[in-house]
Amino acid sequence: MEKLTPMLRQYRQLKARFPDAILLFRLGDFYEMFEEDAHIASRQLGLVLTSRRFSKNVRLPMCGIPYRQLTSYVAKLLALGHKVAIAEQLEEPRKVRRLVRRDVVRVITPGTVVEEGLLAEKAQNFLATLAPGTEGWGLAAVDLSTGEFVTTQFAGPEAQDRLLEELELLAPSEIILPADLAGDEAW
Repeated sequence: MEKLTPMLRQYRQLKARFPDAILLFRLGDFYEMFEEDAHIASRQLGLVLTSRRFSKNVRLPMCGIPYRQLTSYVAKLLALGHKVAIAEQLEEPRKVRRLVRRDVVRVITPGTVVEEGLLAEKAQNFLATLAPGTEGWGLAAVDLSTGEFVTTQFAGPEAQDRLLEELELLAPSEIILPADLAGDEAW
């Protein structure tokens, strides 16, 4: 069994809570990404992939971004369709003689962006959800940055086609599907 450093244990505990997100883990003046997140970020953002030794037998891939560039890199990850979890240091490193407490303080998805620096100019940013019914479909969409909220439903034999047309018009940044549809490649 591999012996992990306290920091790597902390990272993996946070990552386990957000396995479907790119975890940006604050270490001093940088946000670091490790393991698979590092491979993804390196490839898609053009970051240099390095590695770090965490114990005698554990060396992991990593890459990082300066904390002052967080907004621009989060915007790029969101534009690529990723969910981003931001883990901050919850205490001043110079004031503690142990592992700095960290926790995820924010999870951002393409449809939950509200900051101007992360939004596309003059574009709506809808988060939509679908609800299949026995006779058709329900649709709800919200732009969290403006508060605009839209709901509609479609019934009858053309319900799915009309739903798809409405989705094309709304062009949501993110669609939340019911669990039974989430694995369906048609969606």
